[in-house]
Amino acid sequence: MPRIHQDNKSIFKTKAKTAPTLFLILPIIGFLLICASKETLGQTKWRLSAETGFYQRSLFDSQRSLYFLSRLNGSVRFRGQSPSNFWWLSLQLKPEFYQDIVGYTSLKFLTKGQYLYQKSGLSMGMGLDIRRYLYINTPREISLDLFELSGIFSCSLSEHYRLLFYPAYYYQDISNSPRQKLDALKAKLYLSRVHSNHLYMGTGIYLEKFSVESNSIAFLLENQNDNNGYRFGPEFYFESNKIIYLTIRYSFLWHWSKITRDPSFEQYFRILLGKVFRKNFTLLCVVDYYWNNLKLQQDSDILALYIPFDTENRVDIKIERPFTNKVLYFVRGGYFKDDFALQNFTAQGWQFLIGLELNY
Repeated sequence: MPRIHQDNKSIFKTKAKTAPTLFLILPIIGFLLICASKETLGQTKWRLSAETGFYQRSLFDSQRSLYFLSRLNGSVRFRGQSPSNFWWLSLQLKPEFYQDIVGYTSLKFLTKGQYLYQKSGLSMGMGLDIRRYLYINTPREISLDLFELSGIFSCSLSEHYRLLFYPAYYYQDISNSPRQKLDALKAKLYLSRVHSNHLYMGTGIYLEKFSVESNSIAFLLENQNDNNGYRFGPEFYFESNKIIYLTIRYSFLWHWSKITRDPSFEQYFRILLGKVFRKNFTLLCVVDYYWNNLKLQQDSDILALYIPFDTENRVDIKIERPFTNKVLYFVRGGYFKDDFALQNFTAQGWQFLIGLELNY
C-alpha cells in the first residue's frame, strides 16, 4: 500500500487518453501464427503443472489458521527460427483456488510473444504482452487487463559493449468500482557490457509518461478523478551463469504527478537464483520486492493514483527433481503478497506446496 500523506492543496485534473480497443491484438497474434511453417510448428512445447498445499495468513487473522491452496498452470509455446529471424508466442492459463476465511478464486490469462531480426550486430523487433486477471469472491470482484506493445532495438558498439533501446506503449484497466484506466508511453535505454561468456551486466535509464482516469459511484452520482505525470530513474541488472545462475535487477523511480507531493518514489528489486545438484535436483529461488513512498495531496486522490500491474512481493524457494524425461515433481515454499490499493484487498501469507509438472 502507498504511504499516504495529505494536505489541503487542490486537486488538478486532466483528461486521460482514450484507451485502444483490444481487437488490435488479434492481427498481431495471427501474424505470428501465420509465420509458423510446418517446420516451426514442430517446435511447439506444452507444459502442465499442478500444486497443492497450505498457506497461513500473516495479517487480519489472529488465530493464524492454516488454509488450503491449490494452483494449476497450463501453457503452450510456439517457436520459430531462421538464420536471421527468431520469434516465439506463448499462451498461458493459471487458475488458483484459495480457501481463506471465505474462499476466493483467481484466473490469470497470459499471452506473450516476441519477434527479432538480427544481422551484422544489429537487432530489431517487437514484443507483445497481454494479460487478464480475474479475482472472484473477494470483497469486491476485481478484474485487471494489461496490453503492452514494445519495440526492440540493439546494436554492438564494440566487442564488449552493446546499446539497447526499448520503447513501448502500455494500457492498463482495473475494472469494477472504482474503475481505473491507464495509458502510458515508456522507454528504456541500456548500456550493456559482456565481461565473458558467463557474465553480463548493464545500467540504464527508465522514462515513462502516464495518464490515469478513474471513475467511482458515490450517492448514485458518478465521480471522476484524472491524473497524469512521469516516472523516471536509473535501472541496473547483473547476470551470471558460470557456477550458479544468478540475475539481479534493481530500479529506483521518482514519481511525479498532479496528485502527489515531492519526494515520491518507487523501488523494485528482483533476484533469481538457480543451481543444479548431482544432476538430479534443481534449486530455484525468486525474490520480488516492490515498495513505494507516494505522498498524496489529499486522501481522495488515491482513486487516480498510478497502481503498477505487478506489485506482488514474494520470496519463493523451489526444489525439483525429474521423475521421467517428461515429468518432474517439486516442493515449494515461501511468502507471497498481492496488494490492491483501490479495492482495499490484500492476499498474503506463508505457503508450502507440493506438485507435479508435465512437459511435452
